[in-house]
Amino acid sequence: MKPISGLVGLSAVQGLFLCSLFFYPLSFADHTLYMIPQVLFLALGLILLPTASAENSKQGKLLTFALGLLTCTLAILREVLADQAAYLEPLKLFVNISTLILFLFLLPVFEPITCARWLKRFALAWLVMIVGAYAYVGTSMWQMVLLLIEPNGVTSTRLYELAEPLGAIFLTKNILAMYFVAVFGCFLYFRRSAGTRVTLVEKAIFVVLCALPFSRQAFLSVVVLLAADHFFCRDRAARRWAVVVLLAAGLIIGLFLTYAFDFSSQEDGATTRLELWKVFFANWTKFGALGLGTHQMNASLDYLDIDNYHMFFMNQIADYGLVHCLTFNLLLLIVTFNSTPPRSRWLLIIPFWLNVCFQTFGYEFGNLFLFCIAANSCNLRLRSPRVLSPMESWASPAEANG
Repeated sequence: MKPISGLVGLSAVQGLFLCSLFFYPLSFADHTLYMIPQVLFLALGLILLPTASAENSKQGKLLTFALGLLTCTLAILREVLADQAAYLEPLKLFVNISTLILFLFLLPVFEPITCARWLKRFALAWLVMIVGAYAYVGTSMWQMVLLLIEPNGVTSTRLYELAEPLGAIFLTKNILAMYFVAVFGCFLYFRRSAGTRVTLVEKAIFVVLCALPFSRQAFLSVVVLLAADHFFCRDRAARRWAVVVLLAAGLIIGLFLTYAFDFSSQEDGATTRLELWKVFFANWTKFGALGLGTHQMNASLDYLDIDNYHMFFMNQIADYGLVHCLTFNLLLLIVTFNSTPPRSRWLLIIPFWLNVCFQTFGYEFGNLFLFCIAANSCNLRLRSPRVLSPMESWASPAEANG
């Protein structure tokens, strides 16, 4: 049997990775479809690793591997010692950290123009599905607008009612919308890294896609992402308008917070989050060292009729302790500050933090795929005579250095 050639193998890893991104938001088969291409590209990447590994420092490899291993070990041990073990989150953590480290060790895999092209196609396909789901139940866009401008129209309950038709196809609306924001950031990253223009039509496609699940968090995140795109990725002349752009973004966010949030109402999910965070800060020293384990953490919030703090860092500490939280996030910081290009990398990093600050966990592939791409970009400065990667055609030293 002939060995898989480096270029063909890395291109196959890219294709399978993109397939996993398309399947991730779909709820079919209990949300397992994306795992099929993920397992395949993981296996293929491991096969390719001996001949297509990046020539980065042994110390760097040992450090990232040690942090990943320690992070996963602490989570698994905490569940082993818990009164009632729950291994789902440690399993997600192990698989997705392994994926991240694999991409950190592999030669550059992603060809940005190709990836951006497929992400735009995915966005159009998802958009057709969403519009079709709304049309199927007889709800028009105009009816949605009328519902939203009614008094007290923008509440958590009302927004979930509006997005209910999507439940048969996609994940929960907030998770879905924030995943679309992550894919939008990824699209912008590939386009900006390759030095190609992003058109207003392309931006409009992604903005509408992120808005249609009716998530307030996604709306605010898109505004921040677009401001970051302008601030980090435009030429010097365009960045002269950065202050104006930042002021405009701040004004939009302020007006939206005033209109769309009611922090005095118990019916508003934002109020619930603020109360949960107060509970965490009042109690975290009781479990901060070792955590409680997932089941016990969930049970500790039963009296509030909720099962987590809706903040990734708080859930990490409550589940597995402060050391686990520090090792995991230190690994992400190492990837962040070694990823390239220096300016456009923030289009990958910012959507991750916008997501996990108000969601349950950042262990899911739908969050960490951004850091998989960032990790692989750390190797753009490297050259190996053994294998040419798909990114060799665009990663000149000048581009890799920003």
